[in-house]
Amino acid sequence: MKKIRQILSYFALSISLICASCNTNHVESIDSSSISIDIDNCQDLETQSFIDKIEIIPLETNDNCLLDQYDQVVYCEDLNAYLIIDEQQTVSLFSENGEFIADSKNCRGKGPKEYQILADANYNPFTKSIDILSPYGTIYSYNTDFKFIRKRVLNSDSHQTYSKGYPIGKNTYILQPTILKANDAALYFCDYEKNEIIAINSYEKDFICSLTLGYPPFFKKNGDLYFSPNNLNYHIYKVDTKENKLTPAINFSIENGMISKEELINRFGNMSATQTDRNTLEKTIQTLNDVTTYLLGSEYPIPLIKLCNDSYLYLYMMKKGKRMTVLYNRTNGVTLLQTDKHKKRLSYCTHLEGNTLTSIIQPEEIEKYIDTNLLDDVNKKKLQAVQEDDNPIIVKYQIKE
Repeated sequence: MKKIRQILSYFALSISLICASCNTNHVESIDSSSISIDIDNCQDLETQSFIDKIEIIPLETNDNCLLDQYDQVVYCEDLNAYLIIDEQQTVSLFSENGEFIADSKNCRGKGPKEYQILADANYNPFTKSIDILSPYGTIYSYNTDFKFIRKRVLNSDSHQTYSKGYPIGKNTYILQPTILKANDAALYFCDYEKNEIIAINSYEKDFICSLTLGYPPFFKKNGDLYFSPNNLNYHIYKVDTKENKLTPAINFSIENGMISKEELINRFGNMSATQTDRNTLEKTIQTLNDVTTYLLGSEYPIPLIKLCNDSYLYLYMMKKGKRMTVLYNRTNGVTLLQTDKHKKRLSYCTHLEGNTLTSIIQPEEIEKYIDTNLLDDVNKKKLQAVQEDDNPIIVKYQIKE
């Protein structure tokens, strides 16, 4: 709920407008991989039943790098480092072994080299910079020591707001708009050298509602870029960065557990306001909050995080107010399920590489999310050294083959 409110707050800064100079294209219908998941007939598994071992990476803690509550973690494969965004909108960079590198504390402000509000942050391998995205599409670039490099502004006449971004070239970026309604379900392909949006790809027909967590929606697989939308739908897309378009890659269904856009509209009314006055905006936001409350406590298993590779489809879901992990093996068709009834269980994960799921937890969450029976001696020593007030811990769950 907290993350959803944060996303909604970006929209309150302005009224979304579509750039008239761009063509809006809809997702092309092609054959995609269809997966049907039956969680009603799955055994609720202990962690040791499907996880082979756990590796932990405590993030270095000292007076120079005390993190507030983390808001998002991004593993930067090209940099072999973790980029952490905390609730104070500070970006911190840690090595793959957890050593502190630098942070953006001195980059917040109203100066020409400073950002005021952060929507997203990424490592850009094309420019070797840390790029911080503002809600209005402005990108502030810093080196890995957070020394200012440059500021790039996109289409300054537009009031469109954005929640996520991803670099696809030195001067090209994909931006995801703040998602409140169906026509926000799109990706904007942007050229910052030309200072314009060059293409908009809509996946509105697959959109159900804006309920989701703020996890990183873009990931690489076999050198290709994929997009897992930050909203409620049952699709994952492949991104064509040359043609600037989306094509369906995975379409999954949950047996006896699918909710439709029509059902929500019948219950709550139209959730896509066309009026732009303040009263209509406030009513729309209230409706979205009502929808969120309903869905998180409903009988429907709601997918909040969706990750995939050639071997697995990972879903972090909510049903009747309780969280569950669903792992579908794409090789043998077996579905694994774990709910939060277990004393030791998986935390939510935001990265999937091979047979390893990566998460991040606070020290006080160790008892819930780390089964010490799955730690080797090296990782047990790491865990013993963790103090209650330390920075978060990166957790890697290795799935049994």
